[in-house]
Amino acid sequence: MSLLHLLESPTVRWTIAVVHLGAELLCFVVLADLFWIDQVIAVVVSVIASLILPSALKSLIEHYTVTHSHSRSR
Repeated sequence: MSLLHLLESPTVRWTIAVVHLGAELLCFVVLADLFWIDQVIAVVVSVIASLILPSALKSLIEHYTVTHSHSRSR
């Protein structure tokens, strides 16, 4: 089973997003010298990015599938 077939599963895509969010929030713990408003903005942007990530991965899989199905038919 290839990596692309794994990404077809919503569970895998959401797991990647949660791990991504966890890694970013861990970075913010390390960068604790930011002002509180900068920390809030960074956390909000990270949460939004993590919510968009599964959809972006799904679009990537759909694009890859369409592209490769056209190249195979040639």
